[in-house]
Amino acid sequence: MNRAPVAFISGASRGIGAAIALLLAQKGYRLALLARNEADLRSVAAQTRLAATDCLCLVADLQRPADIETAVSRCLAHFGRVDVLINNAGIGHFGPIEKLSLEQFQAQLQVNVVASWLLSKLLLPQMHQRDHGLLINILSDAARRPFAGGSTYCASKFAQDGMFRSLQEELKNSSVKVSNIYPGLVNTYFNNKTPSAPQPNKLEAAEVAVAVWDIIARNGEPSELHISRSH
Repeated sequence: MNRAPVAFISGASRGIGAAIALLLAQKGYRLALLARNEADLRSVAAQTRLAATDCLCLVADLQRPADIETAVSRCLAHFGRVDVLINNAGIGHFGPIEKLSLEQFQAQLQVNVVASWLLSKLLLPQMHQRDHGLLINILSDAARRPFAGGSTYCASKFAQDGMFRSLQEELKNSSVKVSNIYPGLVNTYFNNKTPSAPQPNKLEAAEVAVAVWDIIARNGEPSELHISRSH
């Protein structure tokens, strides 16, 4: 029986999620990787398998709850458990409120808030049953720092922040731990950008991945971590 721990990573096809997947593969984790873009997801999976990691690709649209439920069912059927859930997937639409559509706002809430809520809800029971588990949520400094043009994005991140801080209170007497990471600007594909050469005011995805590993290695400590570069 393979006793290597299992990590479930949403938004795993690029950027921070891909960096986390590659690092955890090197640490001996088996991986369930969830994203919408199948080609990018399989590219990341191929790289993780170089570390002899059992890696399951879960192609799903996080705006569709049925897709999420199917992905979790497939994961548990394949691995039997999840030790670490990393809620990383997120989208962002920015601009003056009058130029943003209701559909854009709803999509952000669905992906950033509802999907992470549902993944947590579906995977927590098996963690409680085994009396072991860790949820790591990749939020944003925008969860505490509103800015012009960020009405819909900040709304989703403030909601995530409240949701997972409440979950910390629910689980404070449990062996299942919740830790929230609040990165500043990160040099990734987020918001349809293309990663550029390293910049002094931006984190690299690999730096966020290292922060995730440090929390795993410390069994969920700290419960709140802010990381950024000086502007």
